[in-house]
Amino acid sequence: MDKMQQLESLVENYAKKCLAYYLTFEMGERRLPQEVRLKIRKQYGSEKFLPVIDWKAYFDPAFIDSDALDDLISAYLKGKGYDKESFVLPKDRLKNFIWNSSRERGRGILERETAA
Repeated sequence: MDKMQQLESLVENYAKKCLAYYLTFEMGERRLPQEVRLKIRKQYGSEKFLPVIDWKAYFDPAFIDSDALDDLISAYLKGKGYDKESFVLPKDRLKNFIWNSSRERGRGILERETAA
């Protein structure tokens, strides 16, 4: 598995956790009916705490602290069309990108489920 595939896997797993956290938090805030909460929890999971990225699970420690990882993240974000926050460190930009994407997806899920 090359480094870009590892990064994509990391993004996918972290995005799932962020989505589950967002949905768990919003379900509590919105006081949704029990059947809606159970359906969402069953489909998307549940995270009670804001997840963190486990860089060591995907990359070796020497690569984590290198400029090569920052360059890889920058290339990934550029490929996704995310050119905001260019003054922020690449790892933080990646977290922001994933979190914002998960929040947008979560809003859509909640709107769809509460409208039904």
